[in-house]
Amino acid sequence: GISTAPPGVSGPPSSPAQAGATSHFPFLDPKIPASGEAKITLDGRTETFKLGTSFWTDTRMKDPTQAILEFRVPQDAGNPARVRLKFDTTRLGVQAMDGAAVDVVYIADGGQLFPPQGPCEIQVHSAYSGGEGSLLKGEVPQVPIHSAGINHTLALTFEVRGSFQKRP
Repeated sequence: GISTAPPGVSGPPSSPAQAGATSHFPFLDPKIPASGEAKITLDGRTETFKLGTSFWTDTRMKDPTQAILEFRVPQDAGNPARVRLKFDTTRLGVQAMDGAAVDVVYIADGGQLFPPQGPCEIQVHSAYSGGEGSLLKGEVPQVPIHSAGINHTLALTFEVRGSFQKRP
C-alpha cells in the first residue's frame, strides 16, 4: 500500500507524546468539522465512499490549491478501496488531468492502482472557501481506467462540507 505516515512516524501513535508530534497536520484535529462523501460508480455499480480525514489517509488540505482528497470504503482495517483526487479545490470549472497538479486514481481493495486510460477531468461546481460553511462539490465524468490488463469504467460525484482549518 501507499505509506501516508509522516517521516519518522511508523504505525499508530503509541504514546501521548508521539500523538502530539503529529498534531501539525490540520486534518488530525478532532475539532475540525470537515466531512464529505463521494458516490463512486464503477462499471455501473454505485457505492458511497467517505472522505478520509484520519492519519492513515492521503487527504491533504494544507494548501487547498494543491489539495489531495481521499474517499474510501468506510472501514478502519485493511487496505480498502478508495479514490484519490489531486486538484485545486479553490478554482471553479474544469481541471484536466495532467498527472502532476491534477490527478485521479482509483485504488482497488488490496491496493492495485487504476489510473485513467485517456483524457480525464475534475469538474468543480462549488469551490472550497476555507470557512466553516464551505461547500466543495464536483465530479469526475465517466472515464475508462486500466491496470495490468484489467479494465473498468469510473465516474464519481463528491461533496465536502466545512473547513479543514484548526479553530483557535
